[in-house]
Amino acid sequence: MFYQDTISKIKNDYHEIFLVCVDSRRLSTWIKDHINKDRDKIASTSEESIRDKISTWIKNTVDDKQYENLSVMGLISIDDIKYKDSTKNTLAEVQTEYADKMIALILDYIKELGKKKIAYEEAYDKYNAGLKKHMDDIAAKNDELKQQGLFAFSKKKELKAELDRLNNEYEEYHRTEPVNLKNAYFNM
Repeated sequence: MFYQDTISKIKNDYHEIFLVCVDSRRLSTWIKDHINKDRDKIASTSEESIRDKISTWIKNTVDDKQYENLSVMGLISIDDIKYKDSTKNTLAEVQTEYADKMIALILDYIKELGKKKIAYEEAYDKYNAGLKKHMDDIAAKNDELKQQGLFAFSKKKELKAELDRLNNEYEEYHRTEPVNLKNAYFNM
């Protein structure tokens, strides 16, 4: 059939839109490709901007005229491109339905991104403060050790033992880095 490639392209394009709506990985990739790769900029993107980008993408994905011509010829129907349980009957309604679904998903994504960013930043603020305290304690003990006289053997031995203990505590604390929260935010 002469129009088979065009019909397949339209169906595949709408299937791609559908997949973005049902697959969180594809949605995340779509957001990075079409909104912004920078998480901070994604989080501050307005709903209006999101709506515009989605509408433009959907309109550019499928040529309305081609669809209408093929539909008039009976070669493609609205059922070929809409959700299975959709009650929409026109191309514009189907496009709006997809756009609304994507907007809701992206707004949820942005809200979740914001929550993960706050959790990540708060955890790292607390972690970095603890890390600084451990490093300051070690530096203070090193300074105290350096100030000991040449023959203060027992005091030096005591300070070295204390310094070893502080270094061990530092190493243990360093293992508590909240990497899981960092990964949850950066892998969105």
